[in-house]
Amino acid sequence: MITWEPINKKIDGIYLDSNNMIVPRHNYLTGSKNYALATLEQLIGHLSRKNINDNMVRFLSTSLLELTEKGESRYYEVIKEVFDMTGSYEEKSDDVIEQVKVKFSKNTLTLPENVVLNEISSMNYNEYLFKSDYEKCDYAAMKTLSMLAYQIILQGLQKYIDSVEIFVATNGEISSWEYSYSDEQSEHIWFKWTSLDKIDYYYSIYEVHCCGLKEDSMLDLASADAVEEQFTTGHNRILSYNMLAKQYCGVIEQEINEIIQLVDSRNKPRKHLMWYEMMMYVRKHNIELISGLFTLNEMLENLYETRNLSSHGEKISKENYDKIKYYKGHQLFELLSWTKLELKGEIIEPSVDSMSDLI
Repeated sequence: MITWEPINKKIDGIYLDSNNMIVPRHNYLTGSKNYALATLEQLIGHLSRKNINDNMVRFLSTSLLELTEKGESRYYEVIKEVFDMTGSYEEKSDDVIEQVKVKFSKNTLTLPENVVLNEISSMNYNEYLFKSDYEKCDYAAMKTLSMLAYQIILQGLQKYIDSVEIFVATNGEISSWEYSYSDEQSEHIWFKWTSLDKIDYYYSIYEVHCCGLKEDSMLDLASADAVEEQFTTGHNRILSYNMLAKQYCGVIEQEINEIIQLVDSRNKPRKHLMWYEMMMYVRKHNIELISGLFTLNEMLENLYETRNLSSHGEKISKENYDKIKYYKGHQLFELLSWTKLELKGEIIEPSVDSMSDLI
């Protein structure tokens, strides 16, 4: 029996995770706006799970994208596809569609809501499209953006916007957001992400792009980045680069020691190599990163003085610190991560080959 109630009042929250499926709170048969909300509820539910079903996330993201691009015609196609596929109702799909048109034809997305949903669905889709074999999809960001789209549609949006500033707390929870309105539709909406928990924010970035690094390394990098942001955005009377230099150089030393252990060479060192010993070993065995604009040995030599100064508690000049920033800005930590994953023969799923249908 078909129910025409817009909301499933038995569900406490925006969805129900019943093991095999995510049950949405909104009834997709009660207008295309509720279909969009129900699909977002399912998407948020899947992105909240510990083990992500990428096929389902991609399907739901594509479904939302198609709705925003084709409108009501796509919505009625979905109803027909569901009814024809399940065959679980006595009513014919064409009859149900006619009833939906009569009862809920006005329950549609506004044009500004449609633009927001299209932009966010495209961003979620592109997480897969531009993913490499050595990086994760940013599921946390996808969930945050999906929740933003959900809240905007739920509250309603009548005017066009050209940007949204999102204030994000720990674990991607949205604290609030602010619009910048526009008199006409913008080609793209700019999303400004303002993190209220800097270490959590930077850690999530390393977890996505540098997942081959040790967890302690990612946490050290996130902590250093949070302090560095305070230096660069604040009005500080006194600046000291010693802690930052020591933190970044410590991670470099730790991760290259791990790479040395992974390289297939004889007589591997049985102890942790200090910077100079590590530099000599890398040069002797011609150990290189997976790619990059610099060699591993070149980087170690250029940072040798900075590392020694920081280790002995001596002053680090801005010139010394800028050497670290140069390599950091040219993806040093990403390259260390990707090199480790390649040496281990590990690929982060879903692989590029498995997503060839997206291209």
